[in-house]
Amino acid sequence: MDPLEFVAIPGPAPALASRKERILCAASHAFAASGFKGASLRDIAFEAGVSLTLLNHHFGSKQQLLEAVVDHHHDVCRARLRALRERVTREHDPLSREQVVEEWVRYEYELYGTPDGEQYLRLMLKLADEPEVGEPLRRKLDCSEAVMLRAFALAFPASSPERRTWAFRSASSALHAGIKDFAESAEPRDDAPRQDAREFSVRFILGGIGASLD
Repeated sequence: MDPLEFVAIPGPAPALASRKERILCAASHAFAASGFKGASLRDIAFEAGVSLTLLNHHFGSKQQLLEAVVDHHHDVCRARLRALRERVTREHDPLSREQVVEEWVRYEYELYGTPDGEQYLRLMLKLADEPEVGEPLRRKLDCSEAVMLRAFALAFPASSPERRTWAFRSASSALHAGIKDFAESAEPRDDAPRQDAREFSVRFILGGIGASLD
């Protein structure tokens, strides 16, 4: 198996899922669809099949529930980052800039192909600019940030950490928006359109990053 090939991790069957798991699943869908302000705790409790009192007992507040949702997605995503980290942050025989971007783009497209990844992307896009999402939580929303900033430091050693962070976040926003547009096309899982979309994303990101960090 290719080290970056993903295997979808099925969620728990409804009858077997714990109440906390059902709440997290319902909350993830609600925040991804309506954002932090628009999501209703009462609706989340209803979808999860629990009382509002029980939801508050488990998570305390809407903010704590959001943090738990992001933490859950972050943990799942981080476990899948191992192969990407090993490939793009090696100091011995490092990858070229082009290869670094290719690996990152491939990772994000393949991640979207999993149920968890698709939901995580929707959550990121909805919450990225919401003022209620503070900086620590914002960093967790894009779980590849720490890995790619290290990769950028190796690929663009003359640039400052601040410029690398700005360049990464700009590129990440463009990449995720591109994946979303691709996903809304006629056959988003077909190999040929996926390859074309990935190659376009690589060229677009390389141009932007090169202009920002060279």
